[in-house]
Amino acid sequence: MLELRHKLKQEAQTTSAPIDRIVEISYSHMITTQTITDSIVKFPTLKTLKNTVSKQRRQTRPPLPKSIQDLPAQLPILYTLTKKNSNFLLFNGSLGGKRGLIFASIDDIKYLAYQKFWYADGTFYTSPSIFYQIYSIHAFDEGLSTPCVYALLADKSEETYYDLFSTLIKNIIEISNMIKLEYITIDFEVAVKNVFYKHYPHIQVKGCLFHYGKALVQNFMKLNLKTPFQEDEFSRNWFRSFAAIALLPETDMEEASQYLRTTKPCLLLHLIASYYSVILGVWNPKYNKVVYPYSKNDYTARTHEDYLKSAREAVKKSKGRKQVATDGIKGLSCLFKIFNYPCQIIFDYMHLVCLCHIPSVIHRWCQRISKSSIQDVDQRLKQLRTPHNIKVVFLESIQSVNLWKAKNSRLFVLYVGVPIMTNRLPTLLFSHFIIYSLAIKLLHTPQSEQDILLGERLLHYYCRTIANIYDSSMEIFSLHAHIHLGHQVRLHGGLAHTSAFAFESAIRYIKKSAHGSINIASQIAYWNNLRCTTQLKKFNLAETSLIDVREESKKHW
Repeated sequence: MLELRHKLKQEAQTTSAPIDRIVEISYSHMITTQTITDSIVKFPTLKTLKNTVSKQRRQTRPPLPKSIQDLPAQLPILYTLTKKNSNFLLFNGSLGGKRGLIFASIDDIKYLAYQKFWYADGTFYTSPSIFYQIYSIHAFDEGLSTPCVYALLADKSEETYYDLFSTLIKNIIEISNMIKLEYITIDFEVAVKNVFYKHYPHIQVKGCLFHYGKALVQNFMKLNLKTPFQEDEFSRNWFRSFAAIALLPETDMEEASQYLRTTKPCLLLHLIASYYSVILGVWNPKYNKVVYPYSKNDYTARTHEDYLKSAREAVKKSKGRKQVATDGIKGLSCLFKIFNYPCQIIFDYMHLVCLCHIPSVIHRWCQRISKSSIQDVDQRLKQLRTPHNIKVVFLESIQSVNLWKAKNSRLFVLYVGVPIMTNRLPTLLFSHFIIYSLAIKLLHTPQSEQDILLGERLLHYYCRTIANIYDSSMEIFSLHAHIHLGHQVRLHGGLAHTSAFAFESAIRYIKKSAHGSINIASQIAYWNNLRCTTQLKKFNLAETSLIDVREESKKHW
């Protein structure tokens, strides 16, 4: 144990390695080589050892400054030299009106002077707390990137960057009498770009492909496309193609952009944009989404032949390459031989209404009503007493409506939403919701054709006016699909009889037949076949016990 402490203190004094690394390596080595296991239990904790090493290092080094003002005007010589005792501090003074330091050796400056390509980027996580960032400049030659300059900067203003590069270029010319810089690659920081555009126009500024791709991914995720990006291959390929436009010659960029606009997935909803009628989605740059304005509806019904025609056209356009969608159809499918499109394809109201539209509407309500009203609604929902056959508990606030289960939204829209929101919503929002609730309730279990007709008319009115009640960002494809619910109910019955609620109840049973994430359908089919062949129960059909009225009538007469 004494040997361990002595070793730790020695390394803290003689090396500049991080304290965590020193302690963890020594501690791990001691435990793995220790032969007497009883003494291992008596070892001090890692935290204790790290505190000991920190104290030892503070005794041999000056205290860390708490602000830039505490930094001495002249740094100790020990911290301005390389291991070969050559000067490493290139500049110590004002950069952009604030204290800044530039570190680079003479060899680094000479090497940098002869390179045509520079790379520059800032990092914040490893920067000392008294500075804003460490800005590093690398030279790129023959496929090798070499760090040459490190600058401790107090901010990221254009003035600071100008002082940094003017000081650096001045020193390079003084030391090497030349500079061959022609291109500099940066991370799309506007302040750096402006410095070169204004003061060094002969140097071409390029954007870093890594930062470009990272920025695209971040904006892609802001559109709530993380799941489609992970699960849909077409969306991934389209995104990669979009990112690759930056690598094309300028003369080809416009043509490539036009091609991607015609083949874009349109947030994936555009691919399924019209099952029953023809409507084209419109990209709304204000809300960063595709909207389907009610005024653009074309009530020309699509037929099975229309789907086949679009599918063949998509195959023809693809020509063996990546799939190109035509009117929302990406190609031929064996399902065209089984189902009659679109009549036999239905919208599931569990997802359409309960998991999509209701949470979206309630989220908008929370932006319009006071906190006290929200708390009152939450309290009333928690105090609900439902019949024994309706086991629904509202554990989450309406502010966390996205965490509601489908059964919560179903109970809300069909039964309790209207009475609970009475006098708690603005009159306009409340009356609009009453129309929607009544329409869904009529189509849920219609008793007559008049119920279906009224529900259909109410939904048309609801969809036509929603942009005036909220804004046009509500006119997404899931809202447009509501218009077709009336026709669907006429063909297949009430929404209550064609939803995924029944299937959801059987998911737990089905999941027991699949393990892992490979060949799930084959696993389920295999175990289902096995159960059918091994768990057959023999039974005899009961004999007819009804009376033949006709025979009895003959006997009577």
